[in-house]
Amino acid sequence: GATAESLHDSQKTPLSQGKAMAGVEIHAHIANQLLKNYSLRDIPYFCHVIWIFVATILSALILIFVSRFERAVLLSIILGLVYLVAIILLFENGHVANLIHIELAVILSTGALSLYRFMSGEKEGKIVKETFSKYVAPHVLNELLKSADFSAGVQREQLFSGVSNVATAKGMRGSGPHLQMLERVGR
Repeated sequence: GATAESLHDSQKTPLSQGKAMAGVEIHAHIANQLLKNYSLRDIPYFCHVIWIFVATILSALILIFVSRFERAVLLSIILGLVYLVAIILLFENGHVANLIHIELAVILSTGALSLYRFMSGEKEGKIVKETFSKYVAPHVLNELLKSADFSAGVQREQLFSGVSNVATAKGMRGSGPHLQMLERVGR
């Protein structure tokens, strides 16, 4: 018949789960879709733009407000997966959302803010080291910088406060980055 293998009219389709489907069956599905007016529709352009904007802003807010870097990246990955599930559900209901642009918005904003966070942390670490090297012995400073509590800010705030008080007692005032940092943390 029309579905005989000897006709070599069997093709794999995206929805045939890896099995070859007879050409006549493929045509029947197409005819059914046309008769029932079932087709995939793009979501409106402004919805894409809003979704990309929201994806970028949410991933940026995660990296800005979640203090632990690993947790922030994990939340951004989860956010990307939520968007992926939403796109799949839309597709199942006949709507097509642009997967690439939405996921790329999350990836690029997370990557850019991660790089910024790393670079600013390096800069702040350098300023901290320069500042404390004026008040603390080098071996004590190295031990403090290795400490997990210090990097988390627990001891750092106390030490900044103490150094700030010493600087104030010695009458040190100015606008250099070291004194600005002492004043900012000492408040």
